[in-house]
Amino acid sequence: MIRVLHVIKGLNAGGAETLVLLAAANRDRSSFEYTVAHLLPTHVDLVPAIEAEGVAVHDLHGVPGFDPRWVTRLRRLVAEGRFDVVHAHSPLVASGARLAVRSLPERSRPIVVTTLHNVWGSHHPAVRALDLATTPFDSLRITVSDAVRRSTPETIRSVSVTEIHGVDVDEIRSRADRDRVRSELGVDDDRVLIGTIANLKPHKAYE
Repeated sequence: MIRVLHVIKGLNAGGAETLVLLAAANRDRSSFEYTVAHLLPTHVDLVPAIEAEGVAVHDLHGVPGFDPRWVTRLRRLVAEGRFDVVHAHSPLVASGARLAVRSLPERSRPIVVTTLHNVWGSHHPAVRALDLATTPFDSLRITVSDAVRRSTPETIRSVSVTEIHGVDVDEIRSRADRDRVRSELGVDDDRVLIGTIANLKPHKAYE
């Protein structure tokens, strides 16, 4: 059994957070045991859904801004949980996770996997600097699109792989009401229709 700890900033509904939930729901339960840890105690909307998949969720009691005490709590969780893999989401979380794992005795260190979910320039300069400095501690670095990968410095880009995440097709189809929605929008049946729900920010490049 491979023990995996996912570490993320918060667990309110969002892209990265939903991917963690889908990973928990669709894991190979005969081979993987998942645990999730999050920094922000006020961002917990998806916690019940994750726990319903048989995954323990730990609150690291982080606070907005620079408060490194969560790294110490994460180190303790990793040491006690005897994880094989720590998978961190976002540069800030990844940087702290790398340092927590690196501080453990070498024989006790899990491998570190990190995923970058947004373009490099969307993160604070201090976070980018810390991420760049600690990147060598990764065993695997993932970006969610080629655009995200291209936005990173060469040092990171050269060691990153793009992983295009999918959606739960059966779940989406079960909710589909194609004819009604097209009628409400005034879109003919033979026309291609694309919809998106996301933040209206320049780097999303809707134009």
